[in-house]
Amino acid sequence: MAPARTAKRQRELDERIAARLEPVKFVPIKKDPFKPQTRITMVQDVGGKFENPIYRYSLAAGKSYWVDEDIADNFIIKGYASGKLSREYSDDERAQIRSSVQTVTMKREVLQDG
Repeated sequence: MAPARTAKRQRELDERIAARLEPVKFVPIKKDPFKPQTRITMVQDVGGKFENPIYRYSLAAGKSYWVDEDIADNFIIKGYASGKLSREYSDDERAQIRSSVQTVTMKREVLQDG
C-alpha cells in the first residue's frame, strides 16, 4: 500500500506545481547581439584598446583573425590587413577612414666617411 500512496501523493504534488507554472514567453529582440564576422590576414602589426580601456588587443602581421566586419573593413582600408570588404565604400568614406592612420617607421641612415 505504501507505493500506491506515494504515487498518489506524487501526482498531487505534480498537479499543484503544474498549476503554478506559466508558459515561457519568448520576447523578440530588436537588434542581433552578434555582429557578422569576417576573416582577415594582417599585413602589419596592430595594437590598441577596445571601448573599455582596460582591454587591449594585439594583432600580429602574417596571422589570420576573425573580427567584426566593421573592424575588418577599417583595417583593410587603412592597409593594415588584407581581405574582402563587407560593402563598397565611396572615395570620401575611404578618405575619412584613412585620415586617422598612424604609422611608425624606422628610418635607417648610413653615414659615410668623408
